[in-house]
Amino acid sequence: MNRITTGVIASLLIVVAALANATITDMTKRQRDVAALDAKYTKELADAQTRNTDLQRRLAAGGRRCTVPTWTATTSASRVGNAATVELSPDSGRNVLDIRAGIISDQEKLKYLQEYIRTQCLK
Repeated sequence: MNRITTGVIASLLIVVAALANATITDMTKRQRDVAALDAKYTKELADAQTRNTDLQRRLAAGGRRCTVPTWTATTSASRVGNAATVELSPDSGRNVLDIRAGIISDQEKLKYLQEYIRTQCLK
């Protein structure tokens, strides 16, 4: 090998090493970002599940009622409707809270995935 070839090879090795280091640095940063994102949304989900479990426990113990807002039409020209609430049976209340738990879980997962796409995939 002559000096020119050796110099080109050395230059290429320096460029490849720099690219490898940049890739490793980027991957490390992304891993930290994803870990922070995961921790944030895992905590939010756990907090929401704890709140829902507390509501379910209080409903089962009889210390909480499950009410649903309703509106009734009136014939009065001054009002469109009257706000009221309907109390659900304990079984229906438990079903509502079970459905709520699923919705909360799905919403938190969607928020996590949207944030992941925004911060990791669209860079």
